[in-house]
Amino acid sequence: GRLDAKADRKKKTFIVRKLMFEPEFTNYEAFLPTFIKKLRAFAVFNTCDEIVVEETAPKKVKALLNRTLRQ
Repeated sequence: GRLDAKADRKKKTFIVRKLMFEPEFTNYEAFLPTFIKKLRAFAVFNTCDEIVVEETAPKKVKALLNRTLRQ
């Protein structure tokens, strides 16, 4: 997969502009908890308090990602 991200340090927001998975990947529920743990650590490293997801491919992953981020 690929990740396009930006740290908006003024707003203390880590923005995931686009998160793209390879077409054959389907194990999102197993992958996302660990990915989010690392994403949060990277956001803290960039002095960000919040993570915002703008777009994912496939699109259905955005809801699952946001739900997992709220946990």
